[in-house]
Amino acid sequence: MPIIDNGSSDHEGSVKAVIAGLLRRDKPSFLIHLSGTGIVSDWLEKTHLGTLNPKVWSDIEDLDEITSRPDRELHRMTDKIVLAAAAEHGDQIKSAIICPPDIYGPGRGPGRTRSVYFPEFLKESKQLGATFYGGDGTNTRSWVHIEDLMKVYLKLVEAAAAGGEGADWGAKVCHIPDGLVVALC
Repeated sequence: MPIIDNGSSDHEGSVKAVIAGLLRRDKPSFLIHLSGTGIVSDWLEKTHLGTLNPKVWSDIEDLDEITSRPDRELHRMTDKIVLAAAAEHGDQIKSAIICPPDIYGPGRGPGRTRSVYFPEFLKESKQLGATFYGGDGTNTRSWVHIEDLMKVYLKLVEAAAAGGEGADWGAKVCHIPDGLVVALC
């Protein structure tokens, strides 16, 4: 049975509690944890403020670098907890850390039904009468539509429900064969 942790990507106590609960089970469990691309953002460095950062992150080739980012990076502390649990208890907990960029599109669940960033960007643009940018304006931002992200979750849930079949679960990488995503595990 998979557990989907979509609460705060930075609440260490809840991640620890979920893992503690999974370790009490008498059979292997699957944990799908929501993180984010904040782990690789350059917000702490002013080098690329308003300019294009030429670094393009690969969740395959850069996996070691992504999983060893400094503790001050967004989501890093909770990601470390999940990664440590998978390393120490890999026979009991198979985990996937989903790191989507900013999400847009209407949600269909009972909770929040709109994304956070995109509506705020539009609101500020309307107030200013134009879109805005910093520096020379070559900086970029990545987005994913909620329905595309849900396809990734569905594939992982289906794989977990099948005992892990349909995804290559491992200590550092969890691959879904149809190429939808490679998630940190």
